[in-house]
Amino acid sequence: MPCENWATWGVAEFTGGSVKLVYAATQNGFLGFGPGGISRYDVATGSITPVADFSAGLSDMCSITVDPSNNRWYFHFEGFAGVFGAGGDESVGFADATFLGPSAAATTVGGRVTTPKGAGIASARVTITDQNGRTRSALTNALGYYRLSEVTAGASYTIAVSAKRYFFAEPARFITVNDESLDVNFQSQ
Repeated sequence: MPCENWATWGVAEFTGGSVKLVYAATQNGFLGFGPGGISRYDVATGSITPVADFSAGLSDMCSITVDPSNNRWYFHFEGFAGVFGAGGDESVGFADATFLGPSAAATTVGGRVTTPKGAGIASARVTITDQNGRTRSALTNALGYYRLSEVTAGASYTIAVSAKRYFFAEPARFITVNDESLDVNFQSQ
């Protein structure tokens, strides 16, 4: 089935808390027809970065697909594409890809500090320490909940609790944070 759409085709990347769009672009803008290349548009900043030059032309772009395992973008286009030396009604080509890898995104760690009967312990100190010894802490609220924000994902931490007049069977634990973790709870004895 022919493309005949002159639409803009692309893929979305999400890294570092920001969305980037990779798309077929021409010298005249977003349409995937004629001389141009592949560009990356940062939605947050509005900046456009060229990532591949196809000055010989892409013809009528039909679709673009990502294959991270082979570090390639694959294209389906209609008609002649000089860059691939191909022609005809429907053609497929590829370009080497440079992907924006995962970044050390910030996330949140939290939970609740309670008595054995489930009552929240107010003003307990919860401390998070990274593998370099950097420490931050938070106090629990009146219901025993705490939250530590801006914790780097993909890293390991020691989280410890202390509170006046309370003892904990497990006062510290070692965790690896990959996503938001709001269930790092502590219970006193």
